[in-house]
Amino acid sequence: MNRTPTKLTAQPGTIRLRLTPLPEFYIPTLSATLTTTSGMPVAGQPVTFTATTLFGPVNLGTAVTDANGTATIHNAVVPVFAIATPFYTATFPGTSCYTAATDHGILLFIPLPS
Repeated sequence: MNRTPTKLTAQPGTIRLRLTPLPEFYIPTLSATLTTTSGMPVAGQPVTFTATTLFGPVNLGTAVTDANGTATIHNAVVPVFAIATPFYTATFPGTSCYTAATDHGILLFIPLPS
């Protein structure tokens, strides 16, 4: 059986500082859109978000694609050693019907408290 080729498109994200209730670094929103290579959205599939740091990968979370093929995570906490990470990776593992896909998104560090 031939699997349908897919494409994952990661959107830029921002690492921010939150002061309350306890100081922590976080990413307000990360999203990636999964489509077939012909442009049709792929709904109901998991996408995992990972930051690669000098200390290894940091799992930021997993979300399921919506009807538009977009997977979104909110308020992902980032360890202090990961704040200088310039990008993250969005990964769709593939299924028996769809090929796997990966993309990198830019992560900007904006240290001002939000």
